[in-house]
Amino acid sequence: MINIVLNMNQNYFLSFLILFTTTTVLTSELDPFDDPHFKEDRTTIVNLFEWRFDEIARECERFLGSRGYGGVLTSPVWEHELIKNPLVGNRYGLVSYKIATRYGDETQLADMVKRCNNVGVRVYVDCNVGSTTFPYEGKGFGGTPFYGANKSYPGVPYTYENFNSKKVCPTESGDIENPKDLVQLRNCMLTDLNDLNNGQEYVQNKIAEALNKLISLGIAGIRVDASYMSWPKDLGEIFKKLDNLNPKYFEPNSTLYIFHSINYEDGLPPGPGPSPYDYLKIGSIIAVVTRDIVVDSFLKDDFARIKQLRYLNEKSSIPSNSAVSFIDAPAYQFTEVPEGINFRQPFLLIKATAFLLAWPFGTALVMSSYNYTIDPAPEFWKINPMARKWVAGKAPVGPNGYSLDVFIKPDSSCSQPWICEHRWKPIGSMVKFRNVVGDAPVSNWINLGEDVIAFSRESKGFILIVNDNTLVDNVFQTGVPSGKYCDIISGEVIGGTKKTCSGRTIQVRNGGQARIVLDGGLDKIGVIAFHIESRLPDQVFLSIFK
Repeated sequence: MINIVLNMNQNYFLSFLILFTTTTVLTSELDPFDDPHFKEDRTTIVNLFEWRFDEIARECERFLGSRGYGGVLTSPVWEHELIKNPLVGNRYGLVSYKIATRYGDETQLADMVKRCNNVGVRVYVDCNVGSTTFPYEGKGFGGTPFYGANKSYPGVPYTYENFNSKKVCPTESGDIENPKDLVQLRNCMLTDLNDLNNGQEYVQNKIAEALNKLISLGIAGIRVDASYMSWPKDLGEIFKKLDNLNPKYFEPNSTLYIFHSINYEDGLPPGPGPSPYDYLKIGSIIAVVTRDIVVDSFLKDDFARIKQLRYLNEKSSIPSNSAVSFIDAPAYQFTEVPEGINFRQPFLLIKATAFLLAWPFGTALVMSSYNYTIDPAPEFWKINPMARKWVAGKAPVGPNGYSLDVFIKPDSSCSQPWICEHRWKPIGSMVKFRNVVGDAPVSNWINLGEDVIAFSRESKGFILIVNDNTLVDNVFQTGVPSGKYCDIISGEVIGGTKKTCSGRTIQVRNGGQARIVLDGGLDKIGVIAFHIESRLPDQVFLSIFK
């Protein structure tokens, strides 16, 4: 299912006066579906968008495990419609719950889950539980026939009785005409997509059965696509039917980690749209509003500046332990979103992601993209006038219909069309930063004007971000113990017993103070960061007296 992108009210000040009074009454107790089950001190998930299962397995073993990534989000794994020129959106065109996609089959998925778990990387699966296909006749990737016009999907099986009808949809067209109307949003079709009746026990059992199959393979969690288009109560009934996680990889009685994709900006008090609070008891929420604040601050949109990020958690509409924080996602690359930061603005993306990973909010989700092209929308997407407006991002597939190979070059970057932002050195280094600082609180915040900020994570790490052409020459309170530190953005600690830094170094004096110079005009990345594990060994000089 493809998300409807709702317009956000940019008047943050008035909105968050209301939000803050609301969020303060929310419980901070960890919900059963809020635990991502990371190994040891890992903290970050990477979305390997459109990667095959076998390629994900290799990436877990050669990079993600050793670099401290906590988990990987896969593309949908259930059989999707097969079309001539595959598009990004058609991976959600559900045909059956058989594992047969352009990313691989059940054997390859099971092998990937095993290999990733073995190196400490958890696996989360993107899932569509709300719809099937457009009303046309075709076959799934695994060869399963379907008859969308009759709402017949023999591979499940689903028949017309398992879908929402016009009896429960208040619009004459049967489609969602006002996405702020909750009944339309949850009982009507999205541009003619066949809409499942998630309130029906038979449908709930089929979805739960498919999810339990994935749980048995060893997944740790799921992303629920477009949750706001299903009634929270119906989703809750599905989740009640789920098994505990596979004890081979997880603690006994562990429950599935669930995070929801909800376009909820207009649903925040006093708005009429879908509210994130309705979903907090059945999982975590992808923090769209928080992301918008951070992105707008780095883009300097509507007078926003990064100095305001000091109060980010107070302005967030959901509690940190129920949030998934992010900067970029497929929806911001394949839809007409005017305000986004992605791989096309690499320096801005590094700055914003560095802040995301340094700031203590939510479970971090890092995007790994591919350089897509736009194709004309296929005929069956042109049934409804709204569907004609959808951007048709072409999927990265080869002549055999499967996603392309991912080749790693000698410099550790990826071959085109893969972008692999998760391998960019500054981003990978900040994943380690987040692991090292853990839950240490923010301290020593300082902003030098509107576009230069610095803060420490108590005594465990320090970061400076310059979001303009300012020449910074200042003595900062870093919070860390005295010594010489390697800046993890420009370099890394190298060597055996005699460790050195391949980039710039920072000398921290007794008391935690350090003079740091950074020219935002010359250094386009504009970030310096270090942590206690990037401290270089003290140099011992021996004097020989005659």
